[in-house]
Amino acid sequence: MSAQNFQNYYKNLLGEEEFDLFRSALNKFYPKAFRINTLKWTVSDFQKWAKKEGWKVEKIPFCKDGFYINLPENLDKPLGNTIPHLAGYGYIQGATSMYPVELLNVQEGDVVLDLCSSPGGKTTHIAEKLKNRGFVIANEISPARIIQLKENIYRLGIWNYAVTNLNPSYFEKNYRNIFDRILVDAPCSGEGMIAKSNEVMQRWDIKYIEGFARMQVKILSSAFEALKPDGHMVYSTCTMNEVENEGVLNEMEKIYGKSFKVLKVKKFWPHKDNVEGFFSALITKKSDGYELVSPNLRYQNNRKISEGKRLWNIYPYKKSHEILKRFAKFFGFELPEFFKNITVVEHENTLWIQSSIFWNFFRFLPVKSLGLPFAKKRREHDIDFVSDISNAFGYLFKNFIKLDDKQAEQFLSNNEVKGDFGDKRISALKNDIFAIGIAKASGERVIRVKS
Repeated sequence: MSAQNFQNYYKNLLGEEEFDLFRSALNKFYPKAFRINTLKWTVSDFQKWAKKEGWKVEKIPFCKDGFYINLPENLDKPLGNTIPHLAGYGYIQGATSMYPVELLNVQEGDVVLDLCSSPGGKTTHIAEKLKNRGFVIANEISPARIIQLKENIYRLGIWNYAVTNLNPSYFEKNYRNIFDRILVDAPCSGEGMIAKSNEVMQRWDIKYIEGFARMQVKILSSAFEALKPDGHMVYSTCTMNEVENEGVLNEMEKIYGKSFKVLKVKKFWPHKDNVEGFFSALITKKSDGYELVSPNLRYQNNRKISEGKRLWNIYPYKKSHEILKRFAKFFGFELPEFFKNITVVEHENTLWIQSSIFWNFFRFLPVKSLGLPFAKKRREHDIDFVSDISNAFGYLFKNFIKLDDKQAEQFLSNNEVKGDFGDKRISALKNDIFAIGIAKASGERVIRVKS
């Protein structure tokens, strides 16, 4: 019956002839795409490297950093096992999933909330747009999905972030009128994923999608309250029905009136655009009736920093900068200007790099992950830099051991590799232009320095 309900709805929406084209296109499997991590290399660098390696690439028209990939026939591995992916120089993602962040138009220095963030494709895309400035909060309401979210953030070398596990209403209550940009990639009925999941069709009926729409309005309302006046928000779903898309926007307009303004709407149809179905809307909050609350006013309440955070030793700027200069000297590079936005924090003999924006504006926020592990303390003034920090800044390193492709793949898969690497105790590893990690010597092999 669910399939019949689906058919009746879309025949009524599209007409008989167009529905047949639509239904046929839904059953196609569309190729995954590869989004370049522009924090580590440029699109031009990727294109030159891909040409050298025999990869055939086609630019995605609505994402300047995204490409469809055809791997060489003699390459006996999937895209997910290639060095650019494993080393965090790109992210495998559906092409239409790249569009919401492009539409959001994140600017350097923005403070951004990704309200429904796992597995992290859009969070990492936002961070790339921030260009090591600004800050992104990646909220995920499902605890089980946070593990994959953190793994992807670490792999791509994102440090100016926090991961939270909060109900969206938390941000409405505690951070009203704060965020420059907000992304709400909402839970939905998933019609764009029908080719990948029989469950979507089996569950489909009008009451089912109306249930999603009610939840989407609640989530979007919380996000809208947290958005700055004149800020921008994108609402997106991987579905095409009007109930969860245009209908949700109409409900928001009823609630907020002229303050809620839709600037642009884009719906990808499989039979028209030859991509997975997807919906995105760009929204702004007009200033009418909203008074901007200064972020500093949030400190005038009685909230306390959690017990866990009180155990963190936040280094003052001078001490942080001295350690970062030592880090740069060890790996032979000049400190970029954005390093002034980094705060070094010590917790249980591990040093972390975190964004000063967090400690200035969000120190009361309950977090599940914050920043990247930087170094392990061996003694009071003796530290070992850990491999995670190479994910963020390894592209800058000038002092390193060069691995061939086979060695690099072995290290990325097994956290160690055999070979004669000299007598240096701690070394950075690179392959071609890719930073692979930081390792310590152990006999005739090197082993990843873990946090």
